[in-house]
Amino acid sequence: MILALWAGNTLSQTSQEVFIHTIAKAAQSGNAESLKIRTWLAQRYVYFRLSPQDQAIVLDLADEYWVNVDDKSFKQVVGELLIKIDEVPPSLVVAQAINESGWGRSRFAREANNLFGMWCYTPGCGLVPERRRANDKHEVKRYASIQDSVDEYLRNINRNKAYIELRELRARQRQRMQLLSGEYLAQGLSEYSSIGAEYVNRIRNIIDSRQLDRLDQQYKVPGYRR
Repeated sequence: MILALWAGNTLSQTSQEVFIHTIAKAAQSGNAESLKIRTWLAQRYVYFRLSPQDQAIVLDLADEYWVNVDDKSFKQVVGELLIKIDEVPPSLVVAQAINESGWGRSRFAREANNLFGMWCYTPGCGLVPERRRANDKHEVKRYASIQDSVDEYLRNINRNKAYIELRELRARQRQRMQLLSGEYLAQGLSEYSSIGAEYVNRIRNIIDSRQLDRLDQQYKVPGYRR
């Protein structure tokens, strides 16, 4: 596993940088896929010409990103998808990976490539938490790769109703033609953890103390115009 690089009890500065840049690169790759879809949607929203094939794609995306299509025009559905399908700043992805996985040293990161504590509910889909209550059925999902873990995290941020505030903040930055800021968007993570505002402050402190905002420019998706 790639996490073997930093699975020891202590981490050198070099190991920390390897972790940071590995996760940032995975975030860039996942964001590139989101922005490819976003560009396709934006072109159709502006000119609003949807072939039957385009309509089928839009409906598939609506299903994937949990957009209710009932009593809505295709243009309304595309507009909602444009709010949901967008990048998440690498600084935010890395900060949460550091916090949730303990720099990749958690059991779930080492044994399941799970950096963000994502759950699943099919028996055998992941690892059973040691402190899981008797009546609970969830497992911590197993991923084939770090990229898969990051990709699902991005999808979760982009579609889960718990992160509506983050997406609204992101849309405002888009309207202002600003480079998306992980520290700013962290305000929308109060529902990510039971500790709420304390969690937001923790993530923002990681971004600030590690100067992770540098990643948002360094790992910007090439060729995408904000």
